[in-house]
Amino acid sequence: MIILYKVNKPHDKIFKDVLDDKKEVVTFLNERLKLEKTKYALKEENLEKYNREFITENFQRIESDVIYKKKDQNIFFLIEQQSTIDQAMAYRILKYTMAIMESAIEKDKLRQKDYKLPTVFSFVIYTGNEKWQDSNWLIEKQEKLLGCKPEAFANFRLINVNDYTKEELLDQKGFLTKVMLLEKAKNYAELESYLELIMKRQLENRQKELLQRMIKYVYKNKLNNKKYHKFIQELQLKQEKGGDSMFAEILSKKIDEVFEMEENMIKNNIDEKTILKIVNFDQNRLAKIKRQMIVN
Repeated sequence: MIILYKVNKPHDKIFKDVLDDKKEVVTFLNERLKLEKTKYALKEENLEKYNREFITENFQRIESDVIYKKKDQNIFFLIEQQSTIDQAMAYRILKYTMAIMESAIEKDKLRQKDYKLPTVFSFVIYTGNEKWQDSNWLIEKQEKLLGCKPEAFANFRLINVNDYTKEELLDQKGFLTKVMLLEKAKNYAELESYLELIMKRQLENRQKELLQRMIKYVYKNKLNNKKYHKFIQELQLKQEKGGDSMFAEILSKKIDEVFEMEENMIKNNIDEKTILKIVNFDQNRLAKIKRQMIVN
């Protein structure tokens, strides 16, 4: 399987980290290829890492970050994430496909009757807000010969975040669709709401770690101080206590109560030493709460 991913910003890094997880990729592929409930469903042990870099015949370098191959066959899966519409995507997918095939073809066997050429499945995960109107079929981007039926060639499967409801993205297995949901948020209020919903789900430890990193490095500046610390503390405690949903609900309420208590103590001019002793947080944390209260 090939996962082609260019890391241009923190959002892309998060997608790469999620797609670097074999379990997440297997879940994604089985759902998209409708293999999940069949005897042909992919398993983690079916996949292996593959070469990250391809050199074309004219010495152009095409590099991917995470690559897997189906162990018993020359079958590859290419996954690209886009936050903007790329009118050249069909052509780009063609170039990636050819580079992958060139790297895997056994040229000395090409003329053998039973030799099978490598297969590449291509996916584009689109997380932008604009409507994707460009074609995902190369055939629709090519010149036409009037009177002749076009030759089918090189296409990709578009996974458009805008085609899914909030509930569908939350309910699908795996963490990738949860990341897609966060990218779907149109404003800060929606982002906070989606984070709340994801936090209520049963998350595995790696997924909790990824979510914590997303909040710290991608969404920190989009959340108010109170919400930011609430999410971080809740995730840290969940990792310590496990994924019990009843515990998570009680925990969320308790953290809200602690924040409210902190703010009330500050409003009532209680000295910092007393506040820090009661709530067990550091000086920097208290200073941030005060700044946030001034802003609000």
